[in-house]
Formats: sequence, C-alpha cells, structure tokens
Amino acid sequence: GVNEVVLSYSTAPANAATTLVVKAVLKQGNGAFKGALVANFLYTVGGVTETPSAIAEVDGVYTLTVAAISTNEVVTVDLYNVADSREGIVLDGAVYKSNTITATVVA
Repeated sequence: GVNEVVLSYSTAPANAATTLVVKAVLKQGNGAFKGALVANFLYTVGGVTETPSAIAEVDGVYTLTVAAISTNEVVTVDLYNVADSREGIVLDGAVYKSNTITATVVA
C-alpha cells in the first residue's frame, strides 16, 4: 500500500530566505516522517522546478536549502522521486506519497 505523508510549512517562506522549513507527518498515526533525502523532494518557484542544494531533518522537520526566494513568489513542495520523475518515493521498501503544499512568499 501507499503511506500518506502530510506536509506543512513550519514557517512561512519569507523574502530573501534561502531555506524552506517543512514538517512531514504520517497521516496514519501522526508520527514524524523521517529519512527522506534531497532527491525525494520537488519544489517549484513561480511554476519553475528547482532543486534543493541540501537538506537537513530533525524529527520530521526538513530544512531545504534553496536559492533565495522573493516576495510574492509562489513556492510549492511535495515528495517526489526525482531519479524516476514520478510521484511517490520508496524508503525501506515502503511507498510514500504526500500532498503538495503551496505558499506565497511574504515580505
């Protein structure tokens, strides 16, 4: 089966920020989703796909290092298998999919 992961922004994306902070929680049981890699996240800025340069995770809160973002840009993040260009990732033999979160960068 597919395990659902609920993503949310821990902090609103802000002008000139070079990180996106995303909380990942398993829908079943509400536990922290841990173990995803930089290649497991897709993010877009203004509809253009970008690649995080680094990622750090503590208890299911992921900090993605990104190019500086600007006020009023629309930023989305979701779990994505970058290597295979498809939704859903596999960790330890289990399949995970997430919602896509969207935010407009604040000043």
